[in-house]
Amino acid sequence: EMFRWMLFLSRCVVVLLDPQNNKQDHIINASRKPFTALSFSPDGKHLATGESGHMPCVRVWEVGGGQVAEVQAHKYGVSCVAFSCSGSYVVSVGFQHDRTISVWDWRKGSIIATNKVSSRVFSVSVSQDSSYFVTAGNRHVKFWDLDGSKDRRVNSTVPLIGRSGLLGDHKNSVFCGVACGRGPSGEQHVLRHRRRGPVSVQQQPAAGGLGGPEGQRS
Repeated sequence: EMFRWMLFLSRCVVVLLDPQNNKQDHIINASRKPFTALSFSPDGKHLATGESGHMPCVRVWEVGGGQVAEVQAHKYGVSCVAFSCSGSYVVSVGFQHDRTISVWDWRKGSIIATNKVSSRVFSVSVSQDSSYFVTAGNRHVKFWDLDGSKDRRVNSTVPLIGRSGLLGDHKNSVFCGVACGRGPSGEQHVLRHRRRGPVSVQQQPAAGGLGGPEGQRS
């Protein structure tokens, strides 16, 4: 029941389509700012959206209901959003000129971690155990330690710690998509898709392999 919807964006409207019953529902952004990104929560009960315009918001909506939370974490627009697999956090990435990555505890209304990137980011995906997430974009694939950010939080926002992926011959490629998942033996993998190229698979580094200097940029 909760996973029956297909979603698509039409400026400041999210259209929820039920293909089995040929019915539609709509979420309308009262700010009139166009939506630019969206993500379902793992349980299908909530939807996260990003928008464009000056001082845009990342918003969480109840599917079949209204808005339940919002935060301003970016200046010019939001290129992508993703729920953690626990559903407790929303990762958002700003437009190229914003260059901010934020992790938002939307139920408590606080940004728990943030950092900057120098590359344009097109996609973000959170691991199935919510211990890390991956961003992909223009000459950019980077692993960000989510567990460490939560452990170090003491009623304040802390810097995200990240490490660039090993791109090898693809170091000059534009990566337009990324997805995290588990292999048949339980090992974690990251799938990267680059423009004009095949999908590549990289095994997640061993525990503790995501460390790096705080404030490090890609």
